Amino acid sequence: MSVFWKARHTQRKEIVSIISLPHKYSSDPGFRKRFLNEVQILIKLNHKNIVRVIDVIEEPEALYLVTESIEGRALDAVLAEDGGPTLYEKALPLFIQILGGISFIHRQGIVHQRLNPGKIIVTPDNSIKINNFGAAKLLGKLKNGTQKKTLFYISPEQVRGEKIDEQTDIYNLGIILYEMLAGRLPFDKNEAKSDFTQSILHTLASPFF
Repeated sequence: MSVFWKARHTQRKEIVSIISLPHKYSSDPGFRKRFLNEVQILIKLNHKNIVRVIDVIEEPEALYLVTESIEGRALDAVLAEDGGPTLYEKALPLFIQILGGISFIHRQGIVHQRLNPGKIIVTPDNSIKINNFGAAKLLGKLKNGTQKKTLFYISPEQVRGEKIDEQTDIYNLGIILYEMLAGRLPFDKNEAKSDFTQSILHTLASPFF
């Protein structure tokens, strides 16, 4: 959906990430207004377990989001390297940090909406940084680009098109914890039996949102 650059912030004297939003969004006057309003809220958020939003760059036909630059690997890559269940002693400290970040944004009235291991960064010192926590709220419903693996983290209310609130993130957290401790998702496309899982699998051949 976006293009990322690593850059040096000349005033803050730090390395940052610059995210270019897709033209179809940045050229929409209504979206631009909502985006700029929401970014002002995100800039005020400060928590050790979420990627910090620093600034926004506005040009006539473009919008750029500036965030702190994080070195590390996505949690899904870490789990894949483990090749099975993650040891409790390793999983618990990581998951407690994930809970801390999500609890913080919930207290600010923000719901991640699309939480999965690919959105969670594990730094070299095993600190957690949750990324894209404002993306769904800022960008609205995504039209395309949904990956198959992401669908397995979608909550029942998202599948049914119902109101999304903190419970959506809590459902995602449950799936992530299960995957960490069991080394697999609680269901897969070959063994799925429930109506809910079948409804997710039905979407795999076409864009979800």
